[in-house]
Amino acid sequence: PHNGGRATVIRLAWFILKFVAVIALAVWLADEPGKLTLTWHGYAIETSAAALCFVIVLLVAACLLAYKLVRLLRYGPKGMKVRRALNNQQLGLRRLEQGFTALAAGDAAEAGKMALAARKLIGTTALTHWLQAQAAQLAGDHASADTIFQQLAKEKPTAVLGYRGLIGGALRQNNPAQAAALVEELSAVQPKTPWLQVARYEVASRQGAWAQAAQALKRANS
Repeated sequence: PHNGGRATVIRLAWFILKFVAVIALAVWLADEPGKLTLTWHGYAIETSAAALCFVIVLLVAACLLAYKLVRLLRYGPKGMKVRRALNNQQLGLRRLEQGFTALAAGDAAEAGKMALAARKLIGTTALTHWLQAQAAQLAGDHASADTIFQQLAKEKPTAVLGYRGLIGGALRQNNPAQAAALVEELSAVQPKTPWLQVARYEVASRQGAWAQAAQALKRANS
C-alpha cells in the first residue's frame, strides 16, 4: 500500500489491538473478580479487582478532562485555535511529503490525492498547486496541468514554477514554437533564471536553429 494507506492501516490496527486488550482485560476480571482489602488509618475497604480498575479508569479520565480544562483556561480559545492550526500545518506538510514521494514513484493518483489533502489542511499554496499540476501532467491531463501552471506563472514569486511547467509541457507535446514564446515571456519576468539558457538551447535544438542553440549553450556555460 501507499504511504497514506499504510499509515491508516497502522492506526486502525493499533486501535483494534487496544480495543481487544481492553475487552480481554474486562473478560479476565469478570472471570477472576478476586477481592481487595485496603486499610488506611484504621479504615478497611473491601472491593473487587474489577471495581478498582473501573475507579482507576474514571480517575484517569477525570485527570485528562481537568488537564484540557486547565489548558483551555490558560490559553483560551485563541490558543487552542493556534495549536490546531499548527497541527494542521504539520499534517499538511506530511501530506505534501507523501505527495512528492508518490510523484517520484510515478503514482499520479496518489500524488493528486495527497495534493488535495494538503490543500484542505494548509490552504492553496504554491507547493500544493505545483504538486497538483505535476500529478495532473503525470496522469495525462495536460489541460488541467496547464491551467494551474498558468495561475502560477501570473504571480511573480511563483512565475518560475509556472513557466517551467508550461515550457516542459509544450516540449513534451512537441510544440517548440509555443515553448519558445514561453521562454521569452519568462525572460521578461525573471531574466536571471539559471536554467533559462538551457531552455533556449532545448527549444532552438527542437526547431533546428543550430546557431541560436550554440549561442544559448555558450551563454549557459559562461
